[in-house]
Amino acid sequence: MDRNRLLGITAVDISDENGVKAGTTDGIIANGGSDVTIVVDNVELPAHRDILVQRCRYFEALFNSGMIEATSKRIEIRETSIDGFKSVLRYIYTGDVKFTSINSTFDALRLAQMYEFEREFEDIAVDFLKKACTDNNVCFIFNEAILLSLDALTDFTIEYMNIISYNTRKCENFDQLSLDALNEIITRVAFCVPDIELFHSVVGWMKVNPSKSAAFTDILENVILDSITVKEMTALPSDVLKAVVQLIQQRKTAGKTYCFKNKNVAALKYGAKVLTGGTTSFFEENAKEVSNLTNEFSDEGILIDLGHRFKLNSFELHLNDEDTVRSYFYWIDVSEDNINWNRVIDHSKYPSHRLQKLYFEPRPVRFVRIYGRAPRDCVFEIARFCAFYTTELFEVDSKTTLRIPSDSVTLHESNIRFESLEGPFDAYFDYGPNVYKIGLLLQLSQPYLIDSVAFKVIERDAHAFRYIVEISTDLICWTRVFHGESKGSCYFKKQPVVFVKITGIFNDKNDRFDRVFLDCPAITK
Repeated sequence: MDRNRLLGITAVDISDENGVKAGTTDGIIANGGSDVTIVVDNVELPAHRDILVQRCRYFEALFNSGMIEATSKRIEIRETSIDGFKSVLRYIYTGDVKFTSINSTFDALRLAQMYEFEREFEDIAVDFLKKACTDNNVCFIFNEAILLSLDALTDFTIEYMNIISYNTRKCENFDQLSLDALNEIITRVAFCVPDIELFHSVVGWMKVNPSKSAAFTDILENVILDSITVKEMTALPSDVLKAVVQLIQQRKTAGKTYCFKNKNVAALKYGAKVLTGGTTSFFEENAKEVSNLTNEFSDEGILIDLGHRFKLNSFELHLNDEDTVRSYFYWIDVSEDNINWNRVIDHSKYPSHRLQKLYFEPRPVRFVRIYGRAPRDCVFEIARFCAFYTTELFEVDSKTTLRIPSDSVTLHESNIRFESLEGPFDAYFDYGPNVYKIGLLLQLSQPYLIDSVAFKVIERDAHAFRYIVEISTDLICWTRVFHGESKGSCYFKKQPVVFVKITGIFNDKNDRFDRVFLDCPAITK
């Protein structure tokens, strides 16, 4: 897919001569004599003092300052390009601007900031630079954006580098990054390179910028240092070695924790790979399933390395249950270092199927281990795995790790399984002879912690004179939560729910429900 389309821009050919041509400014003033000359790179540009004063606060202050430029009628502009200044002068005269190259555009932006132009000029320039951005020049554009405090352009280039799986080998100007740009890029771009390669790139920057040694420790705190060997440490410059040793002593070697809101970070572009239970090709499009190849809980399970440490609070797990009967049991542990583990999801006691939307308290995560158990003669498999830091509001019970939904989880039929409870229809003697139970069983895709159920039964000719609603997690132990008419809401102590059973008491075994509406939990309007 075209990266420009992903970024929402239209590609342009920056080699086109679509900027201010020589003589354009002359054409603007052809109908009236100029009274001031502006000199840029030994090129003389005629201009009008009144227009400059009226439309630019910088020139207004200059001409009213009494300085020699105000009386000599000759102004020399230094440290900028002729093309950059022509863009600025055209904007002063016409309110319109076009750009010819990346370098001259940045020259024009520096002048525009000094001349206190309206935001419109900056927006036009930034739009041009976004369209001109490529894999080869994005690092340069990013650095200039940092130097000029162009936040929108900085965010754009950061997103661009994350989309293209940027690595430091592509950045010819990495050593020339400003200190602020270096800190920004290593804390916001998840480079798709080995940890040690990023470390050596940063060390290369430090060798070129020894005057910044006071910042070396803070810089390296955002770089993973765990893979550095003793031999590599002995080859480091003394000021870099001092910073590395200090961080090792402080146990600050895990690097930066990235936080990409609402983006799936379990992806190849961030360096994600499967260590056990499958192959890394699982993260490619149209990949086969990854499984732990066992019917029982195993010691290894499915182990995933996300490639970086990310702040996460949500997983999406699509269980590979193509048939409509199979259910799985599983749990998920997470770790920053593949040594110390914490359990964030525990569905080991609850049958689950299809898409699992899982939430937990935000925490730094690099490694994810998924344990699973499948029915007899089946294999625990997952068809898709995603990891997010979601900004969606959610509530989770810390003891059970189950989500407490705020909306009904039965609104979408894809989330539940239906099964009609039909025959044999034994007499239900609590209500006397010749009455029958006819019901409907629903299985939620995953367990939830729920405290209410609301239902409404649409009947045709036959009417049940009583309805019973029961809940369960295992189809063995049932809790009755409702006993009454054909619609109503019932509230009960908050508890795990996987199955909901609605039973109608009819006079004839051939009677049926027409339609059943169920909200779980009940929605308060």
